[in-house]
Amino acid sequence: MIDTTNYNFYNRTAEIMREVHKGQKRRDGKEYFTHLEAVAKLVGENNLNDNIELHEDLMIVGLAHDAAEDHNYSPKSLISELNEIGLPSERGFRIIQALELLDKRKYSSYASYILSIRAFWMAVEVKIADLTHNLSDLGKGSQRDKYELAKHILMS
Repeated sequence: MIDTTNYNFYNRTAEIMREVHKGQKRRDGKEYFTHLEAVAKLVGENNLNDNIELHEDLMIVGLAHDAAEDHNYSPKSLISELNEIGLPSERGFRIIQALELLDKRKYSSYASYILSIRAFWMAVEVKIADLTHNLSDLGKGSQRDKYELAKHILMS
C-alpha cells in the first residue's frame, strides 16, 4: 500500500475530485470516487520509483482522469487550484498534458483516442490502470472486448 500522507498535491486533488464527482455512482452503485482512487493506487503501485514528485503527479492524473469528460472540469482548473498551494509550473504542465490526452471528447473515435494516448507515457500508464479497474468488474460482451483490445494496444 502506498503512503500518501506527504503527497500534499495528491491529497488536495482527492478533495477536489470528491467534490467534482459528488453524487456520481458506478454501475455497481458505489461512489464514483472509489474508481478514481483505485486507478490512482493502481498506477502508483505499478510505477514505484525514486522520483517522488513524478510518482505523485502520476497518481494525481489517475485521480483526475475523468473530471473533464464527466463534469467539464478542466485540467487547467485543477492546476490553478494546486498552484495556489505551491505546485511548480513544470509539474502542472505534465499533469495537464496527460489529462488533456485522456479526455476522449476530443477524438472522433475510440480508436483515435487510444492511439493518441500513446503520445505520452503518463497518459498510457493511467489509461492502462483505468482499463484494468474497469475490466475487474465488467462482464462479458462488446464493452469488455473493446477495453481488452485498448489495453493490449497500449501495452504493446
